[in-house]
Amino acid sequence: MRINNFKNQFLIAMPSMTGEFFGKSVVYIYEHSEKGGAIGFTINKPLSATLGNVLEHLNIKVEDKASANLPVYSGGPVGPDQGFVIHDRMSLAENKETGEVCISTTREILQEIADKKGPDHFMVMLGYSGWEPGQLEKEIQRNDWLVAPFKKDILFQVPIAQRWVASAKSLGVDLTKLSSQVGHA
Repeated sequence: MRINNFKNQFLIAMPSMTGEFFGKSVVYIYEHSEKGGAIGFTINKPLSATLGNVLEHLNIKVEDKASANLPVYSGGPVGPDQGFVIHDRMSLAENKETGEVCISTTREILQEIADKKGPDHFMVMLGYSGWEPGQLEKEIQRNDWLVAPFKKDILFQVPIAQRWVASAKSLGVDLTKLSSQVGHA
């Protein structure tokens, strides 16, 4: 079976996908390989915690009060106690529009964000989404997911409640016109 590499793509849950976590979700695929499976982060599932809560828990003083009120997201059901920061590459010129983003797990990036010295665009995640080798391909073949090209503005600028619809519209798909029934022609 030839594998498609879905790294640096969005997965958009089809209307037929139900369930507490992945229903109406958008997942940014950060890594994908035939032998290693896939790792991604759900970008539209905020938790009740704020960045200020996380920084306070880590005893990091917050200089940027606006950042303190930013939501923390559930990146996925795997490792919900693990923290990740998805961010641009400190806004380097070659990474402005569609370049890949970085994932950091260090306390230092949180300190930089708290000190207003961090990246221009970032999201703080708890947990991640993971697929065993071949599992994601089967889910896509089963029509559980649409695959869309990564768009940095959807990740960092589109309001949370609009990310599911906006990511599908980037493909020209209106999710409100799709049936929740799954089938193959």
